Order: sequence, then structure tokens, then C-alpha cells
Amino acid sequence: MNVIKEQIKNAPVYIVYKELEEAKKNGCIFFYHGLTSCKDDNIKEYFELARDGFLVVGVDNVYHGERKHPEFETLFDDNNPMRRQHMLDAVVATATEISELIDELTLRGWIVDGKIGVMGISMGAHITYTAITKEPRIKVATPIVGSPKYIFERPESPHLHLDKFDKIYLLSQTGGIDEVVPPDNAREFHQRLADEYGDASRRFRYIEYSKSGHGLLEEDWKMCMTNLKEWFHKYL
Repeated sequence: MNVIKEQIKNAPVYIVYKELEEAKKNGCIFFYHGLTSCKDDNIKEYFELARDGFLVVGVDNVYHGERKHPEFETLFDDNNPMRRQHMLDAVVATATEISELIDELTLRGWIVDGKIGVMGISMGAHITYTAITKEPRIKVATPIVGSPKYIFERPESPHLHLDKFDKIYLLSQTGGIDEVVPPDNAREFHQRLADEYGDASRRFRYIEYSKSGHGLLEEDWKMCMTNLKEWFHKYL
């Protein structure tokens, strides 16, 4: 396995692949972690996707990991009433910079034929939905236990930009008893997509794991990874 650790513009990243030519052929997947986590925490998943033939780019979200905010513990303390606002600030900033990452990897010849995918967990799922509205080159997206509707009213909230989902292949997976990010918003958003787009049954899929909370049960997590790998192979 090949693992490259570097910084692209302002984003610290891991680039992981098994064999470069095969990975370029299968496509590039940008992977975004959860709140208060970092790119290092998902190495196992990078390797799993890379073994499946993809080029994986694990990113430190804004304020996290190698670019940890100096007041990180205060910003994201559970008792801070502004905690989720700070998270959304980081979500929007991280999603916006994906265009620079795509530009750089395209310039290197590591992204070819528009094979660009995005996935993320929790906060990373919020980033995934938001990135779709920011970057039209994204072809496939698989957010996990996240929401397309921000908890606070903000103009960047993806649920306000249904038109930006006119070409994306979107697989959303949620926990049915998730109390951190309840599944209702993702479920309702997919219903809106189905009402809006005639090809919804081909481009959109929603899966809810009825027995799982925010942390998917082990068997559900395995199925989640199987589903998203199949989705990327089919549409990327």
C-alpha cells in the first residue's frame, strides 16, 4: 500500500492507493472525518477503499488534526452553546476548499475523466452534502450519519440548494435511532429529490439502519462500507 502525507494548499491530507494506474482508472474519493476527530482516525477505512482499487484522499477538516484551532477544546466543548455554529463554520470552509484539492490532483494527472467521489462521517457527511453544492465536478457522494439540513438557519445549508443535486449520484446512510444527527432530515431530503428528479431511482439511494444510533452497529457498519464501495464502483 502506498501512503503519502502532505499538505495541499491549506489542507493536510493522506493520499492512499494500492496501484496508481488502477486507482486513477477507478477514481478518487475524498474522505472527511467526524467532529473532534482527525484524518488519522480513519486510516483503516482508507486502506479498505484503497484495497478495492480507489485513490483515497483523507483530509483534516478545518480546525482539526494538523491544523487544530488553538482554542479547539473551548470551541467544541459540549457546554459551549456555540459549539454547533463553530462546527458549521468548519463544515463550510472545508467543503469550499475541495475545489483546490481537485485542481491540484487533476494537474498531477491523478484525477482523470471526472472520476471524483466524496464521502464523510457525521461532520464529514455534512461536508459531503455541502461540497456537492460548491463543486459541480463531484460525481458520486456517500454521506454517513449526517444531514443535508443544518441545525441552524444558514444560506449554505444544502437542503436549500436542491438544484445542485441535478447530476450527482448520492447514497445516504443513517442510523434509525440516531439522537445526535436524527435521520429525519436525510430521509425527507431524499423524498424531495425523488419528487424533483425523474431519474431519482437511478441516481439516489437512502438506507436507514433501524437498530443503529450515531455510531453504527458493527454489522451495520460493515454493510455500510459494502454499500458505498459498490456505489462508487458502479457510478464513479
